[in-house]
Amino acid sequence: MDGTEQQEPTDAQLTRDARDARTPEQRRAAFTAIVERHRSTVVNWCGWHLTDQDAALDVGQSTFADAFASFIAGKGPDHDDKLPQWLIGIAKNRRLQYLRTHGSRDAGALPAVED
Repeated sequence: MDGTEQQEPTDAQLTRDARDARTPEQRRAAFTAIVERHRSTVVNWCGWHLTDQDAALDVGQSTFADAFASFIAGKGPDHDDKLPQWLIGIAKNRRLQYLRTHGSRDAGALPAVED
């Protein structure tokens, strides 16, 4: 190593950059890095909790759309280093909205509970 290697920003840095960006380009760059880093985690979580893989992809995409809207509004995770947990929290809410709209027939891997 010659000291010129650049370290990847932490989740906390990306969160701050996406939330507090001075220009749309800075926000877009930070958010793109967030999506690239956490897309598989969010989509895999959705896939585990919805049997319809198209629905899982839609819920995952909606999760990131909601996150981007939050960053534009100057909001984000309560703690900048809790980005993945915050994204999964958004995914949980989006999944519940999906199930309310499309019925619980797509509850995914959750077992049926009998009385």
